[in-house]
Amino acid sequence: MKKLLRCAAAALAALLVCAGWAAVAEPGDALPGLNHFTAATLWGEPFTEADLAGADLTVVNIWSVTCGPCIQEMPELAAFGRALPENVRLIGICYDAYLDEDGVKDFLEQLGFEGATLTSGDGDFTALMNEVLYTPTTLFLDAEGNPAALPLIGSPENVEETYLALVNEALTSLGKPVIALEAEDGQ
Repeated sequence: MKKLLRCAAAALAALLVCAGWAAVAEPGDALPGLNHFTAATLWGEPFTEADLAGADLTVVNIWSVTCGPCIQEMPELAAFGRALPENVRLIGICYDAYLDEDGVKDFLEQLGFEGATLTSGDGDFTALMNEVLYTPTTLFLDAEGNPAALPLIGSPENVEETYLALVNEALTSLGKPVIALEAEDGQ
C-alpha cells in the first residue's frame, strides 16, 4: 500500500511539474550534495568539488532537453545567472545532453548562459543524478558542495523573484549577506 501511495504521489508531482508548477521540496526529500565528484562539462572540461569552492553559493539547475518547462525557463534563468554577484554562481546539469550536444551548446550560447553545464560524472554526481526524479530540479549548494537549502522542484512562474528569494534564504542560513541582482549592461 505504501508503495502504491508513493507511486501515486510521484505521478501527481510529475503532472504538476509538466504543467509548469514549482515547489520547494519537503525536508524528507532532500537530495545529496556534491562533495566528492568529477564531472565533464558540455565543452569537455573537467569540473569538480574544487570548482564549487570559489563561491559562497552555487545554484545547480538540473534540466533536460525533453522537458518543456526546463526549456521555457532557460532564457530567464540565463539572465538571472548573468545578474548574480561574484559570490553566487549558476551552473547547469543537462540530464540528457547526449541526445544532441551540438544543439544544447547552440541553445545555451544563444541565451547567453554563462555557467558551466555538466553532462556526466562520477562519485557524488552519480549519486545525485540517481536521486533526481523530475526536471527541472534546482539545488542550492555551499562552497563545500553541501545542500544549503531544500531543492526547488519544477519551474516557477516568476524565475527571478523565486530564485532570488531562495538564494537569499540559503545565504542567510550560511551566515552570509543577502544579495541583490546586478543590472545587465544597457538595461
